Amino acid sequence: MESIKIILALVILIYASVLDWRRREIDDKSWMSLVALGLLFLLLNPGDLRAFLVSLAVASALVALTYIPGFLGGGDGKILLGLAMLFPYSPVYGTPFFVPGVFFNAVLLSLPLPLLFFLRNLKNGGLKRDDFIKMFLGYRVRADEVKDYEAVMEGSVLMDVRKTKLGEKGSPGEMVWVTPAVPFVIPLTLGFVIAALYGDLFNYVAGFR
Repeated sequence: MESIKIILALVILIYASVLDWRRREIDDKSWMSLVALGLLFLLLNPGDLRAFLVSLAVASALVALTYIPGFLGGGDGKILLGLAMLFPYSPVYGTPFFVPGVFFNAVLLSLPLPLLFFLRNLKNGGLKRDDFIKMFLGYRVRADEVKDYEAVMEGSVLMDVRKTKLGEKGSPGEMVWVTPAVPFVIPLTLGFVIAALYGDLFNYVAGFR
């Protein structure tokens, strides 16, 4: 049954990843499908209720701690809650702490992104010393080519990143620094596969393995 749940969840996550890549947002069908499957499997295995509640509580706390400061998007949080309901136990460890493992795997997979930005900017060349920090946060584009999922950076630190309207971006030919919204469902999907098949760093740190 765990294999069936993994396959079903993977299909939904791949669908959500495609949407997140194209639109930088997902539809309600993605997370609602996970929730519906979680409730269905709970009806089939009512003995999992306690683990179900613990898993959901842990995931809710994680989502709250990351969503409120703005580190996690609403769609990403709903995906994590859906996974918590579908997987009250970790397929590898048998503990109700599967979602934190998925999340931490996704974060680890996302760590190379600033380096990729930096290498892209080095390749483009012509950068000033004052732009060093920005090189890790995003890239330069023409002001009139800024996409909806890109935020214009002002200043040199991440705290100064803010979204501006097209009319505030400067003249059409001006180059501006932008930071893109990361389609986090993609690393979440990869993190899910790793956590479901092999485990995760969270369980090693917590001492469950």
